[in-house]
Amino acid sequence: MDETRHVGRVAIVTGAGSGIGRATALRLAREGARVVGCDVNPGAVDETTGIFAQAKVDCELVVADVTLQPDVDRLVKLAGPRVDILANVAGIMDHFIPLGELDDAMWNRVMDVNVTGVMRLTRSVLLVMEKQGAGAIATVA
Repeated sequence: MDETRHVGRVAIVTGAGSGIGRATALRLAREGARVVGCDVNPGAVDETTGIFAQAKVDCELVVADVTLQPDVDRLVKLAGPRVDILANVAGIMDHFIPLGELDDAMWNRVMDVNVTGVMRLTRSVLLVMEKQGAGAIATVA
């Protein structure tokens, strides 16, 4: 691991409270990035904040729902005037219910998080990246 690979860069990572999102945020921070991470689960944010504090990395985690534009706006504002990396990792398939048992309400929530949330955050970050002339976006699907 190159601990200087992302020095001076700012990254936003969704789903940073657990799993792949947590691992992505930690890796970027260990490689020198300033990370703004979010998760919809307050307990996961608290637990991960403790892990990152022990690792002594530059990572600010907040509770945010990527399906809500005000939360997306808050994340971009927390990142500051630049965003070099966006990792759209937040994703759900609530309870892994078989498709035949999936109701419309749950399907709408899955689509809101997995598709609409990605679009909202990407759209907002693209405005910042276009101004700075560079950036990278990765979406886990």
